[in-house]
Parts: sequence; C-alpha cells; structure tokens
Amino acid sequence: MDLLEAIRPTLHYLCARLDRTASSTSTQSDNVARLAQRLQTNLCSGYKAVILAALADKGGDGALKTVSLAIHRALSDLSRTLLRTLQFYVAPADRLWLELNQLYLLGEQMAPGAFLRTAIDNDVAGKIDRWVILQSIKMLSTHRAKGNNTRLTINLTCNSVTDPDFTQWLGVAIKAARLPSDAVIFQVTEKDASTYIRQTREFFEKLKEMYCRASISRFRMTPDSFEVLNHIPAEFVKLDGTKIEDMGDDDEMREAVTNTLRKLQAAGNLSIVPMVETADILSTLWQAGANYIQGHYL
Repeated sequence: MDLLEAIRPTLHYLCARLDRTASSTSTQSDNVARLAQRLQTNLCSGYKAVILAALADKGGDGALKTVSLAIHRALSDLSRTLLRTLQFYVAPADRLWLELNQLYLLGEQMAPGAFLRTAIDNDVAGKIDRWVILQSIKMLSTHRAKGNNTRLTINLTCNSVTDPDFTQWLGVAIKAARLPSDAVIFQVTEKDASTYIRQTREFFEKLKEMYCRASISRFRMTPDSFEVLNHIPAEFVKLDGTKIEDMGDDDEMREAVTNTLRKLQAAGNLSIVPMVETADILSTLWQAGANYIQGHYL
C-alpha cells in the first residue's frame, strides 16, 4: 500500500500529461490515450491486490482503514478510465464494469459502522455524503413529480458538517433537482454536534438561511444533550433508539423519555422517536406528545 501511495501522484501527473498530448495531436491520440488507460488500470489492479490481502489478514482497525482507502483509490482511478473512454473514444479498461462491481462487493464485506468510521478517519466520508445526497434527491424529485408530498431525512457525517464548501454545493444540488428546500431534512448525530459544536451551529444556521430543515439524531436525553441543543438551532430531535428499546421493562426509562419529550415540546423542537415495536410504547409516546414515530409496529 505504501508503494502504491508513493507512486500514485507521479502516475496521475503522467496520465494528465498523456491526456493533454492526446487532445493536441490527431495522429497518435489513440495510442497515447491507450497508454494512459493501461497505466491507470494497472494502478487499480495494485489497489485491488491490497484490498484482497487486507481482507484475508483481518488485522483489525488498521486493515479496515487500508481496505477503505484502497477501495476509494481504485474506484477513483477506474472512474478516470471511464471518463477517458468518453473523451477520446478509446476502448474501456478490460472488464471495467466487472471490476467496479467486484470493488463494491468487497466493500460490502466490511461492517457498515466500521466502513463509515474508516471513511471518516480518512476524510472521504464527505464524498460518500455527496453521492448519497445526489442519488436521494434525484429519486425524491421523481417521486414528488407523481404528486406525492414525500419528505426525506438524510444523515450526514462530521466530514460534511466541517466542510466550509459543503453548503454552497448543497444549495446548487437541491436547486438542480428542482426540489423545495424543506423537502429534505439533514440530520447530524448528537455526538458529532457536541464534538464540532461551532461548526454544527454554523451549518444549521446556513441550512436555515436556505430554508432547509435540520435534525439532531441519537439524542441521549442527558443534561449535556440539552446543553448541546441550547447552542444549535435544530428543528427536529430524534431520540436514541436504544433508550426506546429499554422502555418496555424499565419504568424509569419510560419516565425519562416522557420528560424529555415534554421538554422538547416546551422548547419548540419537533420530536422523532424510533424503534417503536409495541402498542404499549406507542400509547406512552402519544400521551407524552411525540410528534413523529418510527418502528416495525407501524
């Protein structure tokens, strides 16, 4: 992996120069473009070998970070070969779509939580967020065009919250999808909000200026939780699902959830309660004034 990371910048520089050469010459453009394709495809093959070795090794967090970074590198370079195919009308890399599919299958061997933590640590989770947003709002726009008034909640990582360019990109994406701004609710976990409280506050304020809606998720109902909420203008608050699971046999937890919902209501926050699995819990939440609920019972 270290060797691939060392040669990657040089190889990208060479491929960029080859692309410029192919653009400026008509006699040798095909051969030059094919050379760039081979160089970049071989780099992808190297990253794929690293992925397979790391997955077989099962070396803990270090291996997971290696797999996540290598998959990202391989997908990025394969995407460049596809772009070059369209630019210069040369044949795509051998088995391009098979290679892309295999990379996604290899990524699925990682647990989602571990994959996301690794993506955040390597500062690539923001790119994942942007991909999710583009795909989600595209589907939402199509769905609403049929007369449905559906709204969507999208979870964001701290990489996006702390990215100063993210809100500008987001505004362009929503406008391009021709969606009303309030059709999407952007959600940040309480943990991320407390860790990056200034950035989260500024991000939520910018969302409000854009007429977008914001939510805090995994709200743990502690005094620190409400302190975070005092600093951040969140319209919605989604409770921690593990607390709701404990309500069934724990009267103290029922009381804590009820008090939390009433506090949120008094503060003007709309509450979302996940993991509702029984009629008994549903009745308690209705009496406590929960605004929205989620769960298999529904």
